[in-house]
Amino acid sequence: PSGQLSAANGLRQCKASLFEGGIRVGGFVHWPAVIKKHVSTLHAAVTSDFLPTVLDLLSIKHPQPSWAMDGMSLLPLLQGDVASTTPREKPLGFKLNKQVAWQEDAGADGVWKIIVNPKKGQCNDFSEPYGSMKDLRGPFLFNLTADPSEEHDLCSKFQSRCDKMFQAMKSFEDSIDFSQ
Repeated sequence: PSGQLSAANGLRQCKASLFEGGIRVGGFVHWPAVIKKHVSTLHAAVTSDFLPTVLDLLSIKHPQPSWAMDGMSLLPLLQGDVASTTPREKPLGFKLNKQVAWQEDAGADGVWKIIVNPKKGQCNDFSEPYGSMKDLRGPFLFNLTADPSEEHDLCSKFQSRCDKMFQAMKSFEDSIDFSQ
């Protein structure tokens, strides 16, 4: 088990899982004209942020402004106009087959994630404590700021937050089905 987690830097599970070991990867931006010094951030970004960032950079409005845009411009972060610790404005949604995850940045309360139907991904086994559970459907709720390895399911402790995030995640999933 320790070998299978080494590629995920100790995070739960592996690629093809929506646990952090399957979706969290480092990234970098090289833009010497704007980024003058090394800056490290835990600010989450996804590929859906590319379009809003480029549109913002070029001062262009989207040709279909009524279309939903899941991403957000990272230009203020790249230009140093906001602190690298500023909460992400828009939640992140992930769907891979039956797995669905939703992540929200709650500022001082941390970054929260809910996941349903998680899979082990390319790992050989589920990392405990989930490997012995009979119902792996979830939902499972984690505070990623306090628990980046997703070891403590907080859904029963924070039932209201769990319910609210579950509904937001379902709306995200429905929007994917609607857009197809």
